[in-house]
Amino acid sequence: MLRLIAEKIGMMQKIDDIGYLEYQKAVDVIDIVDIFVEEKERRKGYGEKMLSELITQNPDCEFFLEVRVNNLPAVNLYKKLLFEIINIRKKYYNNEDAYLMKKEKKCLKQI
Repeated sequence: MLRLIAEKIGMMQKIDDIGYLEYQKAVDVIDIVDIFVEEKERRKGYGEKMLSELITQNPDCEFFLEVRVNNLPAVNLYKKLLFEIINIRKKYYNNEDAYLMKKEKKCLKQI
């Protein structure tokens, strides 16, 4: 159901017509650039499935991402997958703050 395709700024996992996860990988570090699921398909587990699959496919990597502090569904998903808040980026999204979150190698588990 998921397929990987190369993109100019990195890699992407995509679920046909439902959503995508865009990321950049450098050796053993993966930066999650964007996760998107069509509005009518949200809260069905697609975002978690894409992110979990990426984590499972890259067990020796650390993961980083930024998320709006008020995006509680996303923050809770990342915490569920063992990401931790390591910093706050003030006004990262124009006037909105963002959490910088990290998933350490040692926190990786089979998902």
